[in-house]
Amino acid sequence: MSEAAPPSLAWSREDDGSVVLSPGGAWRISESAALQREVDSIQPTGAHAVVIDGSALGSLDTFAAFTLLAFVRRVGVARDAVAFRKMQERHRNLLALVIAHLDASRPPRPPRRVGVVARVGAAAISVYRMLLARSGFFASFPPSSTVVRALVTPFQLSALHPP
Repeated sequence: MSEAAPPSLAWSREDDGSVVLSPGGAWRISESAALQREVDSIQPTGAHAVVIDGSALGSLDTFAAFTLLAFVRRVGVARDAVAFRKMQERHRNLLALVIAHLDASRPPRPPRRVGVVARVGAAAISVYRMLLARSGFFASFPPSSTVVRALVTPFQLSALHPP
């Protein structure tokens, strides 16, 4: 097939229940909209294994390999249940490389450093929220003269209630 042919994707189901995906044409990042349309147009459900038939595949880049294999993952097929048939060695190697790194598609985030000022501010907000929540507890008591006197003069509380 010509490298300039537009991308296509056909699929069929084998007798054993596995799905055969047959990408054809130029699978390149420059054709990303067409690739996504092709992938979205098929719905092979219930697949336990996928065979990728590369006999009609003209060209393949990393983006297109990721698009194809991410689709396989969305269908629910594990990475070790993907096989290749009639595939050029360079395409097979690229797909194997993308499968190996499919789970690590995003670099890990660096740890976030929080400065002293931010930590003090967060602690002050936490204390404020705690005091605000506790103020509802004290507001639930009626302001009787005994409670008011106990708050004003705590040492005289023992004089109110002799032992």
